Amino acid sequence: MKTRWCLALIVAVLLVSFLSGITVAYLTGKAAIEPVSFSAGTVLISVEAEEEFEDPVEPGDEEEIEASIESLGTKDIVLKLDDLKATWKLEDGETEDAEEEVDLTLDEKSADSWERDAEDDDNINDYTFYLKTEDSLGEGQEKDLHLVVEFDEDIDDKYTNAEFELKGTVDAIQVANNAPYHNWSTDYYPSPDDEN
Repeated sequence: MKTRWCLALIVAVLLVSFLSGITVAYLTGKAAIEPVSFSAGTVLISVEAEEEFEDPVEPGDEEEIEASIESLGTKDIVLKLDDLKATWKLEDGETEDAEEEVDLTLDEKSADSWERDAEDDDNINDYTFYLKTEDSLGEGQEKDLHLVVEFDEDIDDKYTNAEFELKGTVDAIQVANNAPYHNWSTDYYPSPDDEN
């Protein structure tokens, strides 16, 4: 009798295992998932600028610099010009900062599209120029930046025959997701709170 019960119990366990295995097989399945892809877009610019003034400069002169910036990427962008460095290269090969002998302003052609910010208005090396959001560039669009370099009337005689040099960096950043506000830490671009 014990053998019958044990045999019946083993058959019952095997039967339950077999049936549950079949049930699981009917309730499972798999299928391949199609790849999901997206494009992040690009931010890329090209800058062309004048390399030299046409005539030697004199104290009190104003010279215009023109730069043309083209968006080659796929994202809408705004621009900033900073890391400015104005120097005099003297005849003896020495280099001196020209931060207080010159001023840099926006020409009227660029005043509607650009803003100048300066921590110290007397030091050209502290200037930053920002392209306004409403003038952002899309793919293939260009924006000109016209600057006026004003040479002080009281430039020291040691700069006679010296070479003036102005360097800077143009940065581009996407307009989307308030990137200029978050990355450039300036109030010229809207914060996320401004959109609410």
